[in-house]
Amino acid sequence: MENMRGNGTFQLNGSALLPYEHPFWSTYPPPPREVNVIVGTFVLAVSLITIAGNSFVIGFFCRCKSLRTPANFLLMNLSLSNVLMSVSVPMVTVASYLGEWPFGEIGCNLHAVMMGGFGLMTINTMAAIAVEKHHSIVKSQTVVSRVSWRLALKYLAIVWVNSIIWVLPPLFGWGRYILEGLGTACCFDYITETITNRAFVVTLFAAGFICPLSVIVVCYIWIFAHVHNNSHAMKTYRMSSQRKKRISRSELKIVKMILVVLMIYIGAWTPYAVVSLMGIFGKANQLDRVTSTIPAMVAKASAIYNPLVYIHYHRRFRGELRRRGIFPCSSASHSSAQNSSYGSKSDSKSWIRQSALAKQTSAHHYV
Repeated sequence: MENMRGNGTFQLNGSALLPYEHPFWSTYPPPPREVNVIVGTFVLAVSLITIAGNSFVIGFFCRCKSLRTPANFLLMNLSLSNVLMSVSVPMVTVASYLGEWPFGEIGCNLHAVMMGGFGLMTINTMAAIAVEKHHSIVKSQTVVSRVSWRLALKYLAIVWVNSIIWVLPPLFGWGRYILEGLGTACCFDYITETITNRAFVVTLFAAGFICPLSVIVVCYIWIFAHVHNNSHAMKTYRMSSQRKKRISRSELKIVKMILVVLMIYIGAWTPYAVVSLMGIFGKANQLDRVTSTIPAMVAKASAIYNPLVYIHYHRRFRGELRRRGIFPCSSASHSSAQNSSYGSKSDSKSWIRQSALAKQTSAHHYV
């Protein structure tokens, strides 16, 4: 019924298929044009919102000197990965409106590499942030310790290498990239059940998803255990240690923020991972063009929420927005934000004034 020619093209019932087309999808009727238009419009809207929101985050981090820290540099990379992943999405929109893939095998490979590589970069960056927070809160001798620029760049290099290395094998013969579902987007081949193809998909799933997720889980369990074990000690800090308490709380706020981003990521990408594993382990007959496309659409939409999460959880980011009049707030909350940002100075001055007053009182008592 189907076979593969020597030139790399498939043949199904006498009709030749291109190397990036899988005969499995040819057994289903073409999707209605309305479905393609809806999908194309949806992913275009998602990509534009994602690019706009995350570009704003990157630009704001770069513009505000107080936000240009090594730790925030990793957050910027998280937004950058979302932007770069969304850049190739308009290719899906064009293909959806045309009803076919017009970009050839090179375009298919480019689209799949960008979507896969920068998708992996998202969770790898979250793993790097988890390691950085572990360093800042648990591993350091003091709570006020910070990751240096050199260490942040080292983390970033590992993130980029570990993200790109796993999407290159299909370009060199281990696995391959094909059109999926509706035939308007490309991804790795999770339909072919050969040993080598299964090995690639399982390796990609383990190295690109399970490993960074395990790093995140271990780091955050360690962080929360450390905070819980030291909670009583933190309550006994003197006023001179209030700044350390505030920094620790700020760190934990960032931890909560990344956990929210992680939950969104897992919720969005897990259905897509399940579909891929179903295909590679012989359950492809339970899939069709639409059911295989919906998880991919949900995964592409996951990056929309990150800017909103930053605004809600990142206190310094939100404070800078308020200070510049971008983020509306009441006078009370603005005062609270200022007190939070400059509280360490006030605490220090208050402590000095109280010490001076105590000395004056003591001197007056003995005169």
